Amino acid sequence: MLLGVGLDLCRIAPIRRSVSRLGKPWLDEIFTEVEQAELVGSPDLAVSAARGFAAKEASAKALSTGFGDGVHWLDFETGPAETARPVRLHGGARDHARALLPAKILIECQTWLSRDCGWAVAVALMSDRSSGLDQTIIWSTISEAVIKPLSSGLLRLNGIGRCYA
Repeated sequence: MLLGVGLDLCRIAPIRRSVSRLGKPWLDEIFTEVEQAELVGSPDLAVSAARGFAAKEASAKALSTGFGDGVHWLDFETGPAETARPVRLHGGARDHARALLPAKILIECQTWLSRDCGWAVAVALMSDRSSGLDQTIIWSTISEAVIKPLSSGLLRLNGIGRCYA
């Protein structure tokens, strides 16, 4: 059973400035050591960080918590997932998920880049693992309805993050 969906759009330029100006202390606040190891190995740290940032935002939205009230950036271990992969929950995010369905919550997140590569786009799906839901069908639907139009330029982003056709 699908329990939650989160979508986030993240401009890469502000992330690039944060990485450049604030460096490791900023990365430490947002990304786990495992995620940082993956980011450092990427061809463009800022692009990968923007993908990871968007993935965390989308995951928090899927869980319906946002950040605050005991849920923090480091509670979502996502990485810059280019293919759908499970999100590891820690701390307040894990506690919130267990309160919903003890040990049966799965959040998967996938990220894409917009056609002009100025935006990272992330979609997170939260489901009940015991329901046997085939998320492949849901991912293909999301890809057809949202991601392909965004990537092909049929759907554009204006300067304040709103989509238009």
